[in-house]
Order: sequence, then structure tokens, then C-alpha cells
Amino acid sequence: MKITKESAKAWKAEYDLINAMEREELKARLATETVEQSIRAYFAMCQLATSLAASTDVPPELQEMREKHIIGLTDKWERLAERVKNV
Repeated sequence: MKITKESAKAWKAEYDLINAMEREELKARLATETVEQSIRAYFAMCQLATSLAASTDVPPELQEMREKHIIGLTDKWERLAERVKNV
């Protein structure tokens, strides 16, 4: 199926609206959320991302690299959480 230039622009415009709404929701949530709640939400997202890292839509060598990257980010956030807890 071929996508026309007009279809791609319309698709992008819809995603821009969705992204703008999500940014506003995030700003509102972060204004009332504690650091601990924010970090817990991030860890939950990392766990989801790690489970999705084994996606079959990319070559196996990229899957492994993607998973290592996500695990590394999770480790960094866990260390940050420990520092924040000790502050």
C-alpha cells in the first residue's frame, strides 16, 4: 500500500495533536506527583519496554543491543532512586 504525501501530512498532524495533549497531561501530572511516584512510574515503563525489546520487527542483533540499552537505563534510574532516598 502506497501512502500519498497528503495522507502522510494528515497522519503527522493527528499525531502532533495527540503528542501536544499528552505533553499537557504530563505537565499537569508532574506538578502534583512526588519524585518517588515519578521514579516508580519510570521503572514500570522500563519493565514494559524491556519486555517489548524482544520484538520481532528488528534483526536479532539489534534486539540484544536495544535490551542492553534499556537495562542500562533502568540501572541508572535505580541508582538515582537510591540517592534520592538518601537525601
